[in-house]
Amino acid sequence: MSNEQYLIYQAKLALKQGDVYASKSWMITARTMFPDNFSVQFEVYEIEKTAGNIEECARCLSALFLSFPNERILWIEINMIIAALRSDSLSPDLQFYNDMFLNISESIQKQILMKTAERTKDPMEHCRLLLLVISKFPQTMSQVAPTLIDTLLISERTYFPDTVVNSYREMLGK
Repeated sequence: MSNEQYLIYQAKLALKQGDVYASKSWMITARTMFPDNFSVQFEVYEIEKTAGNIEECARCLSALFLSFPNERILWIEINMIIAALRSDSLSPDLQFYNDMFLNISESIQKQILMKTAERTKDPMEHCRLLLLVISKFPQTMSQVAPTLIDTLLISERTYFPDTVVNSYREMLGK
């Protein structure tokens, strides 16, 4: 067992025994000793999420997003946030993700949504995410709208190369 794994194990053990403060102490130690280790940093986030600490979760997720933007497990959490933002009726889990998103700084919120849109391969999903960015941050309209229009035009040319689906969009393509 590596040093990182040992510290995580001790934190989980303390949490299992109901000693939240000991668990946090172990994780503070692990976080301090291994600031560049994703597993340690993500475990801190997981413990805060289990404890229902929305504000600390938001801080942890922000730090994870900035430091480890390509981690698959992190994107599972971000996708849960996106699902919460899109949902009309929120389950307790989705409500937690929605509340956590609201506790993230606005600049990181925008980065999360924009990066999620960039990562998607489906043009329709890309457009939906860009519309979500615009609805959450109307001031980004001038920045996001050209990308949205380009995506729509490219998709139309790709999926309907010989047909103009909408005569008004034909004007945009010229």
